[in-house]
Amino acid sequence: MLVVDRRGLDDITVMTSQEERERILDELYAADLSGFESASPREAGGIVEKYKIQTDEMEVSLSIYQDMTGNYQYITIAGPDRRPISEIKGPAGAFDFPRLGKLAAEVRTNTEDQLYSGTASVPESGYETKMNKLACGYALYFFEMALREEAMEAPGEGEIFDVQIKIGEMVYQLQSDTGYFSRTDSQGTSYGKLTEDALLVVLTEAQVGHSLKEP
Repeated sequence: MLVVDRRGLDDITVMTSQEERERILDELYAADLSGFESASPREAGGIVEKYKIQTDEMEVSLSIYQDMTGNYQYITIAGPDRRPISEIKGPAGAFDFPRLGKLAAEVRTNTEDQLYSGTASVPESGYETKMNKLACGYALYFFEMALREEAMEAPGEGEIFDVQIKIGEMVYQLQSDTGYFSRTDSQGTSYGKLTEDALLVVLTEAQVGHSLKEP
């Protein structure tokens, strides 16, 4: 997974496809780590690319840093509790940061991944647009966080959803004025409500605001 942002203690991530994953791993494996050694905690700042690696047994965070001086690079591995498991330090140049940044940008802007990119539409107007993986990452984070915090009842008669967001096999129906939404997948339908701030982010990332009627 590529870490694209942070909200409080939560990382917002997007899944990489097999092809994207292989390109990133090829770049990481190409680094010469012969000059790296155990390091004390690094100073704040610098350039960073962050990833998460998840298996059936565990999840770890992998961070590649280049410090503010441009003289050193760090590799930090941390567990789910964010506590460092290992940190090593070596000379700058081991990792090609422009190349890592380019690969990360390609993941964020991918609109063709059938599982992790999507579409947003306003059914009443017929408007539809593609959502790249970055936009879908934000939407998934806020929708799923809302469902974890409070699952709600099904709507009564007359409730209307005016925005639809499809990501992979999941379909979200959203009320753009209240933040109330449904999520439908192979397991059924659940209901929740976005906070005002979360609703603004989702609508902005979905790029549907201009197609909605004024209240």
